[in-house]
Parts: sequence; C-alpha cells; structure tokens
Amino acid sequence: MKFELVDIEFPAILSHVSIARQPLSLAPELMQEASHDPDPANMFMRMFYLFQGTKQDDFSLFMQDKALQLRQVYKIFLPNQNSNHKRIKLLALFAPGDMRENLPIDYLLENLDVELTILYLLPNHPLPQKIPNHDVAIVAMGQSTSNKPLLESLDRVFEQWPRPIINRPEYILKCARDSSVQILKNIRGLVLAQNIRTERADLYKLNYPFTLRPIDSHAGENFCLISSKDELQNYLSDNEDSHFFAGQYIDYKSHDGLFRKFRVALIKGVPYVCHLAIAQDWVVHYLKAGMDLSQIKRQEEEAFMDDFQSKFALQYAPIFKSIYERIPLEYVVLDCAIDKHNDLVIFELDNSGWVHDTDPRDIFPYKKRIMQKVFEAFEDLLLKKINWLP
Repeated sequence: MKFELVDIEFPAILSHVSIARQPLSLAPELMQEASHDPDPANMFMRMFYLFQGTKQDDFSLFMQDKALQLRQVYKIFLPNQNSNHKRIKLLALFAPGDMRENLPIDYLLENLDVELTILYLLPNHPLPQKIPNHDVAIVAMGQSTSNKPLLESLDRVFEQWPRPIINRPEYILKCARDSSVQILKNIRGLVLAQNIRTERADLYKLNYPFTLRPIDSHAGENFCLISSKDELQNYLSDNEDSHFFAGQYIDYKSHDGLFRKFRVALIKGVPYVCHLAIAQDWVVHYLKAGMDLSQIKRQEEEAFMDDFQSKFALQYAPIFKSIYERIPLEYVVLDCAIDKHNDLVIFELDNSGWVHDTDPRDIFPYKKRIMQKVFEAFEDLLLKKINWLP
C-alpha cells in the first residue's frame, strides 16, 4: 500500500488534559460550546471527550461512533499551541473505544512544542491511503482484547509507512499479562506474577490462594485475592465476565506493614519515575491511596522521586535494559514494587498507561520539576526518531 501525506485543515478540538484542568463550574459552558460547533465531526468528538470519565460511558462512546462515521482524523489543541511555529508534527494512531484503549498522549505533550493529530484506525476497514502530514507517528492503541485484531493487522502495513514509527504493534501485543511473563522470565532480580488466561468454569480447579481479575481490567478494577471457594463464588456472582487472568499473589509488603507501588515510564530502556503510591491495602492505586491526605506519604514520595535517577535507576538499570531488549517498545509504562528480597516486582507493562502532571500544585509542589524530566525525555525520543537530535 502506498500512502500519500496531506495537510489537514480541520479546526482543532480541546484536548482531554485541557478539559481536565478546567474547573467543574465551566462544564455547562464547555458543553454548550461543543454542541454549537459548526463542524459536525468535531462536535461529536468534543462530546466524547467531555463525557468520558463522567459515568456516561455509553453516551460518550455513542458520540465517538457518530464522529468516526464522519471523519477519522482530528487535530488536538494543546495549551502550548499559541505560537505559529511547531517543531514536531506528531501523528497518534488510535483505536475506537474509551480513554483506556489508547495512550492519553496529550498529557505528555501539553508543555512541549508539538502539534498533535489523531488518526483513528477502524477494525475491519482498510487504512486510508491519504494520511495527515507528520514528522513521526506513534502507535497509541494499547494492548487489549478489542484492539488485538487491529494491532495484528497493522505491522506488515507499516513496512510502507512514509515516516518513522514509535512502538511497533508486534511489541505492543507482547504486553499481555500472560505473554510478558514468558518473555521476561529468568531476568536476574526481576519478579513477575504468573498469570494464566482462565475460563470461568476452570477457576474452581485452581489451588488457593490466587489473584483474579477480568482480562482487560486496569487500575485495580475488580482485582481480588481469592482464598476459598466461598470467596470465588462471591466474586463470580458480582462479575459476569467469561474469561479472567488468574495469578500468583506476590507479597510486597514493606517493613512497616504498608504497600508501596510506583509507576515508571521506560523511554528507550531508560526509567523515569512518575509517582509513588503508599497504601495499607495490597491493591494499590494512586488515586485511592490517600496521598493528598498525608504529608508523611508525600514527603516520602518526594524523596523517592528526587533520588530516583541517582539511586534506584542505577541499581536496577540492568533489569530495565533487559526488558527493553526483549520487548523493545520505545515508550512503555511499568507498575512496579520492591519485594522483601529487594527484587524488582513488575505487575504490568502498558504502552497506554496514564502519565501526567495534573496533581494539585499546592498539595504536590514537587511533581512539576520531576515530571518535566519525563516529558523532556519523550520529546527527545521524538526528536531523535526524526533525526533532529544526534
């Protein structure tokens, strides 16, 4: 297939990160503005962005579907796009679906000199031969059951792509929980929970205890430790999924009885810390860990993030290097912990993980300077990919 690069003249729509930074009181005004957009495709896509995360997922996906029936290409307005000159034109390749299906890339770019265009690729549809002009493209769709057929169909097409591409689909597919464990096994000092895809009826054959979660769940959603038949029956009565990941429980409790889990952006094999969450429960999720309510926790997070490059990143550098060699994604997000043997535990690899700098400045004043290192590393990745940096 031969592709033709074309300039896009559509007006840009407000990014999700820009919407997230608006006070809730402005929601009605944003809704009204979107509903009066003279471009029908933009109007529907703006509604999708506005209703995502408001427990109106069915409606937001209906809006997205209406938008994609009209057009597959959308320009995204970012706060940094006030100048007339942009250094980098980035094309992000998305799949249809909610915000969890694709990398929320605008959160990485809001302070960078980048012009963002999104091209939605549709299942069971050929790729458009006319594609937006760009300097570099990134496959932003994450590994999931719904995205798998699309990812499997793309890699051979990219042999003819006219610009450099970040994150090949064949490597994204290796992020599946059961696949990544096999690919990364026997790396010295690395611990990964064994995960197997299991049908509902076969769960009763497993030995207790084991962890259980639906195949495409994230952020600890419906993730439980099952210790008995009664617990399994109760879990299944609340979850109608037909397939699950059943896994090995890893005890990563610290000496003080708390659990510590941190997020790392691995960029060309180099780790950059994004947060540290500290909680009493073993299913640790940053938004539920109460970091905003504890100055002691925040002081520990700040110290950990400040010392990350000089201590942690150096100590575990061989492990991160091995991960990149086996799953050579140029950008991927890792959720990690340290166990009682001082080994690195990795719970998940996800090229569509959320990395951001939207925590309140008055509560987390240290985040901006640290997260800027992540964003600058991502910008360097783009520049080197298009040979604008050595």
